[in-house]
Amino acid sequence: MRVHRRRRLAVRIPAIGWKADISSGDSENTEAKIVNLSTGGAYLMTEAEYQLDSKVNLRIKSPQMSFFVTAIVLRNDPYGIAVRFLDLCESSRCSILEI
Repeated sequence: MRVHRRRRLAVRIPAIGWKADISSGDSENTEAKIVNLSTGGAYLMTEAEYQLDSKVNLRIKSPQMSFFVTAIVLRNDPYGIAVRFLDLCESSRCSILEI
């Protein structure tokens, strides 16, 4: 059996101390710990469940900065969710690249 893997478009970095507030139309706002982050998306550790392909609004927070971004849920597992950013602004993109 062949396994097809998608290539990442951006390099992932560990996001120690970063958090995210997650809001969506069909659930309460929750806080998540960001495990890793790239200019393309993130993996968020949370017990909350989100539907695949649903849009979520994120407030990404670190000790140095915070920004808002809309994302789509790509994967949902027992430990959290993987999201792809839909509208990351250029200044936030540059800030992530400088980490």
